[in-house]
Amino acid sequence: MSQQEPKTFHPLRITRLSLEGFKSYGSPPQALELGPLNVFVGANASGKSNLLSALRFLKLAVTQNADYAAEELGGLDEVFNKLLSQQEMQFTLGLELDCGGMVVVGLKGQVARLGRFHYVVRIRRRGADAHATVVDEQIDGEISADSSSSSEHYSLLRDQKHLTVIDPVFSPDRIQEFPVQDQDASRLALGIGFFSAPCVVLRTSIERWQFYDLNPRIARLPYRETGDAVLGPQGENLSLVLHQLRGKNGELDAVTGGLRGVVAGFQDVRADLVDLERKRGFRIIEEGIPEGLGPEAASDGTIRLLALMVIANQQEADPSIVGIEELENGLHPWLLEHLVHTLREASQRRQFLITTHNPAILDWMEPHEIFLCDKEDGFTRIHRASTVEQVDTFRHHFSLGDLWTQGVLGGTL
Repeated sequence: MSQQEPKTFHPLRITRLSLEGFKSYGSPPQALELGPLNVFVGANASGKSNLLSALRFLKLAVTQNADYAAEELGGLDEVFNKLLSQQEMQFTLGLELDCGGMVVVGLKGQVARLGRFHYVVRIRRRGADAHATVVDEQIDGEISADSSSSSEHYSLLRDQKHLTVIDPVFSPDRIQEFPVQDQDASRLALGIGFFSAPCVVLRTSIERWQFYDLNPRIARLPYRETGDAVLGPQGENLSLVLHQLRGKNGELDAVTGGLRGVVAGFQDVRADLVDLERKRGFRIIEEGIPEGLGPEAASDGTIRLLALMVIANQQEADPSIVGIEELENGLHPWLLEHLVHTLREASQRRQFLITTHNPAILDWMEPHEIFLCDKEDGFTRIHRASTVEQVDTFRHHFSLGDLWTQGVLGGTL
């Protein structure tokens, strides 16, 4: 085992995502090249939220199973594309993942490094009992022993009856084969996870993906103290997370610094116990009001911005992928430049996938960061703003937000 100090690597990122047959996504599959910061814009029902739903489905299927994931997303009738024929009640999700040279330690102390991995899974509706079944699942990737400068091919292949793993580093002398039991028909091999070290790494990374649709009413509430709280999908536990950040290496300073100067009068935030049940709430300290104001006195935009600053600066949960629905809700247009700058800086540590309806956000984005969502013949189609002919020339005269509202970029119907 190498005795060198572990190096710092970028977290796992999705470099390519493809969808076929999921919700509004039809056939042939949509394939998108993703970067650190990705904003999906389009009209209502254009399919931008469905892309985040596909990643949520994968996370839920990994942590539980495909049946559970479908139920959480509204049931099997809502998961499969309704415009495809009944004989094609299936969908395919493909990801290309960059592990960035992540170091993995095996059970016997052997060290390997992971490069790029491709993951694809196909889910089908199974018969009259309406269960989801994993038709096939595959992982292909680059793995190298710590002492080697060359990478080798790792493979996991699962169908409805068998699973085969070829791991040239941790099991170089044999091909591992496992039967797929009937009770595991809706479970992903990636979700079971124990087959090999790369499988464990990919599972662990996906488990930590976070998706947010913030609700200021929920974020304002006090919450009972727990050991380690994380910000919930709607802003749950915001008061607890703020309290935890107070003692962590200036992390709360990064959060409050994101509001200071852009929210009138804001100076600090303080989390206090508010009742005998040991629930913890928070107060916003404003200039001239040292005792602070309760969260009920703050605007929805201030509460949302506070939660977004926590998302951008969180270190404890350290998700590699963060999805945020309708980033702009409740925020003054003047705050958007500051927010985009903060998220772009944070995207050096984690990848963001964001949906929006607001053209003002696009004014602070670059064309390669913007994805336009349209409906064509009932199916979602997505293209990147940077692929629009003469977009750079148009930008000499109009902002990207103006170009979108004028219909030049697409993503308006």
